[in-house]
Amino acid sequence: MARGRRQIPYRPSWGGDPIPGLYKCPDGRWRINATGQKFTEHDERRAISKFRQWEAQHKAGKDKFTVTVAEVPSGDGAKFPQRKRVQN
Repeated sequence: MARGRRQIPYRPSWGGDPIPGLYKCPDGRWRINATGQKFTEHDERRAISKFRQWEAQHKAGKDKFTVTVAEVPSGDGAKFPQRKRVQN
């Protein structure tokens, strides 16, 4: 269970969509919320680009998965009995 304050997504100065997972520290550095890793980049657009590259590398393997679905036998359903509904 997560504890602590919820991280607010960074909002670029030019507007646009918020960037969840990135935080600009008061000392001028940038922090990746998932790891706590800090980096220095003076240009805001470059910092966002660097974060997006990091995000793509770390999410590349997590989104891919395979689901195998077993075939259901056709017929009258004798092998799979129906559940009885109970009325309240």
